[in-house]
Amino acid sequence: MIGFEDLFGLPPAKIKRRVVILPSADLSLFTDLKPKSISRGKFFSIANSRTASFLSTRFNFLVGDGVLGLKETLVEAIYLFGPCGGLPGCSVGEKVVLLEALNFESFSQMVKGERVAEPSRPDRTLTDQLLRFGRDYSIQPAKGATVSSLVLEELHAKELRRQGVTCLDMEASIVFSAATAIGRQAAALLYVADVINEKPFYKPLSAGDKARLQQGRKMLAQFLMDSMAR
Repeated sequence: MIGFEDLFGLPPAKIKRRVVILPSADLSLFTDLKPKSISRGKFFSIANSRTASFLSTRFNFLVGDGVLGLKETLVEAIYLFGPCGGLPGCSVGEKVVLLEALNFESFSQMVKGERVAEPSRPDRTLTDQLLRFGRDYSIQPAKGATVSSLVLEELHAKELRRQGVTCLDMEASIVFSAATAIGRQAAALLYVADVINEKPFYKPLSAGDKARLQQGRKMLAQFLMDSMAR
């Protein structure tokens, strides 16, 4: 059976009590990281700072395995950080903390048009702490949905909006359910990188939207670092 160090590139004792799951492209937002010291396993990479371990994966569908693997460590809190697609009414660069994520992880169910999805929820205490501290950073609570298809999220955008969803991603409900399974706290902090059907990911952003996106990413990263340092 594949071991922890094979997956993550370092032993479980090296994992900090806080873990941030994020795309590798966002590592540069966290200024106290040293890129040359990144440990690389078969599917996951870890970069340690003074306050947290930052985990990135080659495949977002394996993020649940990454969280389950953390059961062997002393991790207490897991933060999902990264981009999301906003539904119409959102603006590029907005920053949110998820209150829940509807589970539309199954492509097969979603392609058949099944509209009922169970919510996966983050740890309430951790989420409430982030939202209280986030008032000074213009961070808003949001209802999300986790989907497995970029095509289907466009086709179902109106129905999802009717269900109160404001943003879509591909990891949140997986992280929440996996963290619950191993008895750890989890929360999700996302920035809007595109707007479904209006400013889609496959179309270039305007110069203004690019600037707002970069500012939102940086501010959300700074907020996370500040909140973990409290």
